[in-house]
Amino acid sequence: MKHHVYDNTKETFPLAILVKEAAYNVSEISKHYISFLEMAGIPKEDVIIISLPHDRKKTVSQPFARKHLEDVLAGLTKVATKTIYCADATYFKVLTKLKKAEVNLGYQVPCKFEGYENEGFNVVLGINHKSLIYTPANEDKMKMSIE
Repeated sequence: MKHHVYDNTKETFPLAILVKEAAYNVSEISKHYISFLEMAGIPKEDVIIISLPHDRKKTVSQPFARKHLEDVLAGLTKVATKTIYCADATYFKVLTKLKKAEVNLGYQVPCKFEGYENEGFNVVLGINHKSLIYTPANEDKMKMSIE
């Protein structure tokens, strides 16, 4: 699991961005997510970026995602994260226990992951920035989900 913070002296990160490990590129993430967050008044120093591994080429299996999220959520609890921007539908479904992801694009949904239901996490389904290469129209969806 890779992670990045913009200020190594901070101990809390109210916002976490979770992206597929294959899409983990800090400069691209800064361009596609952080710039919009800063325009919305969220400083990049409040953000932690975390990679999400996949056990299969296309979509990750839910058992694999569940196992990885145990570590991620334990870490996010320690750094006082409250909002999770998740750019992966399967991980979003595991975090929220919802059956459908796309209809929740951009909405804050309470985290229902077992053992972390009372931590106050809100999860937002976002768009993977790599999808913009193949579907440029996703940029509007991505901006909406960030807002």
